[in-house]
Amino acid sequence: LYYYLPIPTCRAGDRCLHCAAGKPETCKDVPTFASEYMNPVLPQWNFDLVRDLYSKRLDWKAKTNDTFNVLYVGPNTFEEETEFLSGLIPDKHKRRTKMIIVEPLLGVHPDIKKHAADNGFLDVTVVHAAVSARPEADLNMWWFESGCTETAIRQLLQDGFAATHKFEQWKSNLTLHLSRVTTLSQEKLRAYLQDPRESNVHLQVLFPDLLIGSKTFPFQFLLEEFKSATGGSYIQYNQLRNRLQSCMEPMNIPIVSPTQLLADHGLLPELLDVMYCDAEGYDLEIMREFMKHEGYKPFFQMVEWTGYPACCDRHQVLEFLRNLSTLNYDVYQSNQDFVAVLDE
Repeated sequence: LYYYLPIPTCRAGDRCLHCAAGKPETCKDVPTFASEYMNPVLPQWNFDLVRDLYSKRLDWKAKTNDTFNVLYVGPNTFEEETEFLSGLIPDKHKRRTKMIIVEPLLGVHPDIKKHAADNGFLDVTVVHAAVSARPEADLNMWWFESGCTETAIRQLLQDGFAATHKFEQWKSNLTLHLSRVTTLSQEKLRAYLQDPRESNVHLQVLFPDLLIGSKTFPFQFLLEEFKSATGGSYIQYNQLRNRLQSCMEPMNIPIVSPTQLLADHGLLPELLDVMYCDAEGYDLEIMREFMKHEGYKPFFQMVEWTGYPACCDRHQVLEFLRNLSTLNYDVYQSNQDFVAVLDE
């Protein structure tokens, strides 16, 4: 129960150091889930530290004429991430930066490439797969199939709604928005459109690994958009919602192991500079597999931790953190992420 209490783990101005490099005994307990939202933004000190480390590694790679290698698992559209990386990697180093992006949702691959190119990253490989320690497993991710979604919205015209410019723009935005909502559970996807008044529990707590593009509660946000675009009522929105529920479909995703992923792209573990992982609750399981590879030691790693009940228990999370510390990483908590910085 403690882990669900509204308790932050940092105060304003704290560096939020969770584990000290080389001192696994300093690793604190696993943070409360609420700390994702309650912790303050990390101070500028943390960003300055990361930027300095990036700068040193990039300069070293330039001197040795080597590629700066970034692996990112599960970035969705990669919009905010590319802006963040662009602030750390100067233009002069972008031409030698190689990115391997693993994203199971095919619909966002064009977005990934566009956002990367817009920020000057041109050597980008987007892999349609999910990374797993069990590559023999089948993986279905549930989503709102775009063609069905568009048809369901189009049916509103038969209900007497006018096909105005505002309506067409809303239809396109909603179709795109729903195509980007993915989860491993059909019930969790169904809950995405659920009215919060139909449940006694806030769905973002009940389903912490549900991927949503806005911190605004989905039902209320989509309802307000519907009213604005169509002038429709709550009852009419519920009719649309029922149609959209029929658009939930499984999407079969290719599975790749960390070993296979690295081999397929000619990347030796010791050549990986930066690692990001956002894998809908399976992050720690995936990271443990990467860490088994001899020579694997990126100077910077960032992994989402809040969905860990999908794969791990609290003791396994703590063991993961202590292993990072043993490998000489300082580990910071940045809301929903652990940031591991190699103490070189």
